[in-house]
Amino acid sequence: MAFLAAGYAFVALGVAGAFLPLLPTTVFWLLAVACFVRSSPRVARRVLRHRHIGPPVHAWFRHGAISRYGKIAACCGMTVGWLATGFALDWAILPLAITAAVLLTVAAFVLTRPTAPAGGPTPRRQDGDT
Repeated sequence: MAFLAAGYAFVALGVAGAFLPLLPTTVFWLLAVACFVRSSPRVARRVLRHRHIGPPVHAWFRHGAISRYGKIAACCGMTVGWLATGFALDWAILPLAITAAVLLTVAAFVLTRPTAPAGGPTPRRQDGDT
């Protein structure tokens, strides 16, 4: 029951991340699927079959890969977030340097992952799946 509740909480955060520029999206969907696999495989399959969410989640779980578009979007989002932080903090050096170090580390991680093909295949439906 706890994994199911956590899965739905991560879905809510993933949806919010699609609209809020500083909140990640795919990370929360990955966590949601991991929770659903343990609590409700049927819901996990529904998420994995989603035409927009399924391909990047599959690429990560199968190959540890991120699409070229995902890499570009992540780096652009981090840049916008860093600039917004700069404006909000009136360009204070120490917090911006710390933020830049963290974001550059995350960007290096993202950019060194294998590149997944854009819009990869989604799994086929099996009889009895909803």
